[in-house]
Parts: sequence; C-alpha cells; structure tokens
Amino acid sequence: MRKTKGLAILGSTGSVGRSTLDILSKAKEGFNVTGLSTNKNITLLKEQVKQFSPKFVAIRDSLSADEFRSLNSFPGKVFSGLEGMEELASARGTDVVVMAISGAEALKPFLSAIRSSKTVILANKEALVMAGSLIMEEVRRYKTRILPVDSEQSALFQLLDDAYTEDVHKVYITCSGGPFLNWSKDKIYSASPGDTLKHPTWQMGKKITVDSATLANKAFEVIEAHWLFNVPLDKIKVVIHPQSLIHGMVEYSDGRLFASMHKPDMRIPISYALGLKSFSREDLTTDFTSLGPLTFQDIDEDRFPLFRIIIGSLKLKNGPLIATVANDIAVDAFLKGVIKFGQIPEVVFAALSSIEEEPREGWEHIFYLQDKTKQVSQEIIEGLIK
Repeated sequence: MRKTKGLAILGSTGSVGRSTLDILSKAKEGFNVTGLSTNKNITLLKEQVKQFSPKFVAIRDSLSADEFRSLNSFPGKVFSGLEGMEELASARGTDVVVMAISGAEALKPFLSAIRSSKTVILANKEALVMAGSLIMEEVRRYKTRILPVDSEQSALFQLLDDAYTEDVHKVYITCSGGPFLNWSKDKIYSASPGDTLKHPTWQMGKKITVDSATLANKAFEVIEAHWLFNVPLDKIKVVIHPQSLIHGMVEYSDGRLFASMHKPDMRIPISYALGLKSFSREDLTTDFTSLGPLTFQDIDEDRFPLFRIIIGSLKLKNGPLIATVANDIAVDAFLKGVIKFGQIPEVVFAALSSIEEEPREGWEHIFYLQDKTKQVSQEIIEGLIK
C-alpha cells in the first residue's frame, strides 16, 4: 500500500473539483483531503466538508466566508479572500494541490503552492500563459512538478512521455469547436450567454465554457503546452475535432502518429494525474463499434478572431498576460449582460493596443501589470457601453 498523501483542492465546488472528489470517494486510498475551497458556494462546500473532513477551507468571497463561519461549527481553519486561497495552497500537511480555479486570479495561489514545494495538479490555463517563464523557473527552484489535467495537456503529457524531443515534427491540440462551430459570423457576434453556455460535448464552469466558445482556451493551450513541454510554438497546431474523442496527437519526423483518445469526461485525465490508474468506471469505457466518423478541420479565424488575437499577443513581451487578464474582465462583463459576445475580442485587442511595453521584469512587474490591465479593460468596456 502506498503512502497516503495530503491533497487540497482550490475550486472544489467547480466541475474539476467535483470530479476530483468523485474519484477520491471511490479510490478509498492514496489521498487524504486536507483542504477545500470555493468562491461563494458555501452550500456545496458544507456538504463536501461533511464527507471529506478537511483541516482547512478557503472561501474567496469574504462575505460568504463570514456566513460559513456563522452557520457551521467547522473545527478547522477558515481562510478568506485571495490571501486565504494562497494560505490554503501552502498549508502544512498538504502534498498535492489541485489548482482548479479558473482565470488570472489563480496565479498567486499557484505560485504559493509551488514555493511550498507542493505537486500541482493543474486545471488552470491562465497562470502559465501569463507568466510561463517565471513559473517554470520557480518549479525548478523548488524542485516540484506540474501535472496537467486539461484533457488536451494530459494527452500530450502521456504521448510525449514528459519530455519533448527533437524527433517531434508536430504536436496537435484538438478542439470541439464549441457551440458556434457552424454559426455565421454575424450570429456569433450577438450570441447570448444562454447560447454560449450550451457546450456540445463538455460540462464545465461558465468561464471556461465561454472561452471554449470564443476559442480563447485553445490559444491559451498552445502557450501552455509550450511552457509545460518545452515544445517550440511553431510545432504546435490546433485542429477542430467536433467529436471530442481524440484530445491530442504527436507526429514524429519519421511519420509515426500517436493519438490519445477517451470519452469527454474530466475524471479520466484527473485520475491519471493523481496516479490512480486503477480507477475505473463502466461509463468511461469506449465502444468503438458505436462510434461514427471522426472529423478534423482548421479554425476559421475570421469567425473566431480571439484565437488569432491571443496567438498574436506573443509578439509582445507581456502580451499573453494582458490578453489573459483582459479576457477575464470581458468574459465577466459578457456573462453579466454588459457587453455582446462579439465584443469580447474587441476588449482584448483594445487592451493589447492600449498598454505600452515596459522593460521591467520579475514578479513585482507581473502583478503590477495584472492590476493595470484590469483597470484598462474596465475603462474600455465602459467606453463600449456609453
């Protein structure tokens, strides 16, 4: 029997967090849940606490944290705010941190986990996109590991055997195409939040579902794969694969092509990252005789301009950071009905055009630029709605 490891989940009430707890509830051994966190879903958090008995909880929304403290006789420590998420990520007794918070705000807790030498099970794309070089330096300095659980990065992690080689000709990341794959450009521009959240194959949180609809998430995954696997950017290609059965492919220089296939269910890559390869569920297996054709196509960047804009941001030193934070702000405004779907890429492009390049480097500049981009993006949105 292997040693039991302490595990904390940042974002335990989200889709990845719930899937992780579903796996752990059936695995029975290997991990002890030490910490759980939510933004403000304290009702579900209370149920999770009752089932898994963690030592710590963190609640991003301070008012919800106060309510949780007043309504529950939780014997452990309750952290609150973004600082509380950082404390949970670095708490003693935790060996593994599942980073399942979406958006740019995951950066500081992610960094906290790395600097505490935790193994990070990563479901967040934005942090590596924002500061990939600095993060990988921290990973080496603190002698820890990042294990991806996004289905595409997990596929590449398995196919590349955790090490890029010069023999690789091309790395392929697949994409379902989202809910607007066959919509016209004009119809996409005016899509409602309700339409946007109807993903054809995956059940995910609201933010990542919007990113899937704009194809921003695929641009993020290109940059993320570059940092995780040290693959040159010009060797990474995204192809639309509506069936969502093949999640990643690696083609070698001698023509051999390897693909990773499984049903679109996050429990599969999560269990692999946790090392629970014996975890099995009948509903996760594939009946090949029932499969229809598997199809592939290129991205139409005219209908999905945000993919092109984010990839283009790589030409600027801090472009990916600006694009990531601006996208967060724009997606939030769209979900609140403040701007149109088609204005999300407009906000990102305007932010990239408005913030001047600066020679400064390091974490202090990263966090300064993160705050500055939030402010500029809000101003751009205010200008759009006047």
